[in-house]
Amino acid sequence: MPRMRKSELETAAISQRVRAEHLATKVTDLEHALNLLVNNSVEWFSAFTGTDGTIHRFGVGVAMTVEIQDPINVIVARRTREHRVIIFWRTEFLRTGEGDASEEGDDEGADEDECNAKHCYLSIYSLGEFKALPGKIETAASQIDRNLVNAAESAVKLVDDAVKSYLKVRRPFGMVM
Repeated sequence: MPRMRKSELETAAISQRVRAEHLATKVTDLEHALNLLVNNSVEWFSAFTGTDGTIHRFGVGVAMTVEIQDPINVIVARRTREHRVIIFWRTEFLRTGEGDASEEGDDEGADEDECNAKHCYLSIYSLGEFKALPGKIETAASQIDRNLVNAAESAVKLVDDAVKSYLKVRRPFGMVM
């Protein structure tokens, strides 16, 4: 195995540090996302149904006055706290097979937003990650359902207005944007 030069080791160490900081931010975003869900502070702004009946719902939540983790961002932003926009993508798959709850009628009186009689999957994204998502979906798989890409693209077009609306309704008194 060839020996690495000092500059290569330094570059690898910096890359590892950046990756670790990104993961720490992602973990913090997950904590905020959970709190937003538990406190019913997510505004669902768009929904699309795929050709297979799968429903994709997009929501927005904002974690207010979160400490900025990245020291460079603290310097650039000239502040230590920010409002972290978190985008939710919930996918609801219909259950199939024997004993399906939807066939047995167990979902009577179920709230429209609950995942009764369905299998649900939830992903969260920062605003920047979400806006880059349609291109990543398209390049990630060769046999992609074009409707999925269209759903993501449509939601990206709506997300800025959804964030503005969210902040307009939920902004604490005296908060400066």
